[in-house]
Amino acid sequence: MPGIGSLVGVALLLPMTYSFNPTTAIIMLGAIYYSNMFGGAFSAILINVPGDAPAIMTSMDGYPLARKGKPGKALMTANISSFFGGLIGMVILTFFRAYPCKSRTAVRSRGDDDADAGGLKFHQLAH
Repeated sequence: MPGIGSLVGVALLLPMTYSFNPTTAIIMLGAIYYSNMFGGAFSAILINVPGDAPAIMTSMDGYPLARKGKPGKALMTANISSFFGGLIGMVILTFFRAYPCKSRTAVRSRGDDDADAGGLKFHQLAH
């Protein structure tokens, strides 16, 4: 979805997943997100038009390589780096996901702060 981006694409299709099995919905939204992230590299490398913001840097490196007659090398490099970047991110998230949960339960509030948000806290301190 050129110009829309992966997060907006997921947000647009989120209501469609309400009737899905939760596992199926998460897999579908993840597939949409990652395909949009990688899809922006195709237009960035081949025609120097980034499909979304992360593809801007890809167009700076990939398009000159495509102009030299090596578009396959540029696309393969983008594909492999996207795969390994996502894989490393998922592995880190899998093994370290419990840490934020434990640190969140260690923080205790006074009780009246639970309903406060952002600017309301400053308003409360001022009075």
